[in-house]
Amino acid sequence: MGNFPRYRNTGCSPDALVYKNGTLEYIVEIKILKVLQRIKPKEFGIRLTKKAIGKLPIVKGQHGRAQLKSSHSHYYQVHMTMDIMKVQLCHYVLWSPKGILVVKVPYDDSWWKPKLNELIKRHASLIATEFFAQRTPRKLYPLPVVWEEQDD
Repeated sequence: MGNFPRYRNTGCSPDALVYKNGTLEYIVEIKILKVLQRIKPKEFGIRLTKKAIGKLPIVKGQHGRAQLKSSHSHYYQVHMTMDIMKVQLCHYVLWSPKGILVVKVPYDDSWWKPKLNELIKRHASLIATEFFAQRTPRKLYPLPVVWEEQDD
């Protein structure tokens, strides 16, 4: 598990860390999707219905290569993990009994930073307060708290 001091209360647990000459080169995230269990993941574009393809976290990109959809939650996950682990690349692996598909996802700072800032705000105003209030187990809605910075 990685943790990153500049983001308090954050952590991650990539499926693998790949080192080269003692330096962390990239991370690996492995996913097993039910819809791919009976086919080779590399054949998703020809073996699945259009509806099934639309629900996948991947899409055919340039030159027919698979790429992770930036609108999918897995894209958020790998970017957060890359940021925490300070790497520029994630190998996103789709596994099935019939084979694997490796999608290389480069870190995109311009995409991630606005999402990170929003995540930090939500954590401070909603999630952190829930740790103490424990409203959810009592079937109460969490209370958002607005934090204001104090001038010194």
